[in-house]
Amino acid sequence: MNNLIKPRKLKGFRDCMGREIRLRSQIIQILQTAASRFCFETMDTPALEYREVLLGEGGETDKQVYGFEDQGGRQVVMRYDLTVPLARFAAESQGKFHLPLRRFQLGKVWRAEKPQKGRYREFMQGDFDILGVPGAESELEILTIVAWCLAEIPGPVYVIRLGHRQLLTALCHRYFQLEPGTEKPIFIILDKLAKVGIDAVVVMLEEYLSSLNQPGSHSRAFAETVMLTDIEKIKEAVGEAASPEGEYSKVLDVFEELERIKYYLSQQFDPAQVRFEIDLSLARGLDYYTGMVFETDVALPVAESDQVQRLTSVGSVCSGGLYTNLVSRFSKTPVAGVGASLGIDRLISVLMEVLPLSHPFNQSKAQVVFLVCDLKQPQAMQWMMMVALRLRTAGLSVSHVLVYKNIQKQYQQAARMQARWAVFLELAMIQADQSSLNMHHHDAAAYDIWQHPVTIKDLSSQQQVSTSLSELMTLVEDV
Repeated sequence: MNNLIKPRKLKGFRDCMGREIRLRSQIIQILQTAASRFCFETMDTPALEYREVLLGEGGETDKQVYGFEDQGGRQVVMRYDLTVPLARFAAESQGKFHLPLRRFQLGKVWRAEKPQKGRYREFMQGDFDILGVPGAESELEILTIVAWCLAEIPGPVYVIRLGHRQLLTALCHRYFQLEPGTEKPIFIILDKLAKVGIDAVVVMLEEYLSSLNQPGSHSRAFAETVMLTDIEKIKEAVGEAASPEGEYSKVLDVFEELERIKYYLSQQFDPAQVRFEIDLSLARGLDYYTGMVFETDVALPVAESDQVQRLTSVGSVCSGGLYTNLVSRFSKTPVAGVGASLGIDRLISVLMEVLPLSHPFNQSKAQVVFLVCDLKQPQAMQWMMMVALRLRTAGLSVSHVLVYKNIQKQYQQAARMQARWAVFLELAMIQADQSSLNMHHHDAAAYDIWQHPVTIKDLSSQQQVSTSLSELMTLVEDV
């Protein structure tokens, strides 16, 4: 009877190794460096939370969580982002840390959404948040650290689109007779604009307005307005949206604040790497955003121009915004927050597509040394392993075969694993003194391997030199 279990994975979950892991390590290093440079404190939160803690603020995300009843009868869910757990922590730990809190966190999150290109059910995020300092300065700081990180990740052009919930709310009330709070479903509909197009969005708007017993005749005009890209027309639309009359200056102030942020950031970053746009249609699907919001698209340069072509099938690789009420779900003491989430796995899927294999960002920073020797000689494998251990202790990344292979096949394995150097260990001298190969640990420690004769082959240039192991250390330090 065949009792073998079919090896298979859940849809939307992946195994990763090789190039994907190297890219992940590179991105994580950039985020960790940014956290250090900008003085963000690293923290971690549990993968599981009580159901009532996570649900209720995520909009459509509430329908996508993985949840279950544990052995203690508790209703728990796996975190779908890193922001709501931060809000829970801030409320639970009030008085135990000083505000403002500059938080950095890396971690996996889970969403039971439909898998597609660049979108998985299990994925890693890197989050930057500032708690306790509401206002444009915190928004600017978060956008700056995001742009700094993206500018360090080569390949596409990153287009950061800036929007504002207050501006979008004003436009909603200009076109539709809405009760306060009823505009949130419109935000969720607008969040689908890039995926389904304006015609489908208009139909969904009309259906929603019909459910409120309102005419949907202005739905297309509204959708076209929020898609405006001309700054002067946007200002005109925003000004007209301010109603009653006293709201005009407030709404215009919000728009001018976005303009100032866009202008400052555009001066700090190379547009060939990171660009900034104002996008009135930007809503963000999560309910907890209350002010400035942003999303980051990836694009490729158009040859011989300063234009770019959006990679629309990938979606946003980084998003975030202002949330003023999230901590208030758990505490009577309000704590404003501004945050950003970088989708590390989605970034990897982009880089796998647009970066050539030979690009340095695909390569491990460790320069690998591959040891080679004539394994037909007595105890040659043990000798090679002893040398490898000494080199690793000295700080080098060292590999070698673990079963018998002739010398040619050892060099072939070194090339396959993209080692930088192949180091052939001469055994003639050791064989002349058989006791050297039979050394106990104490005697081996006294043996000066650095003077041992070797032939070092640079696998990138195919040049080689006969020298000693001490010269290998010099070569590695010089690279």
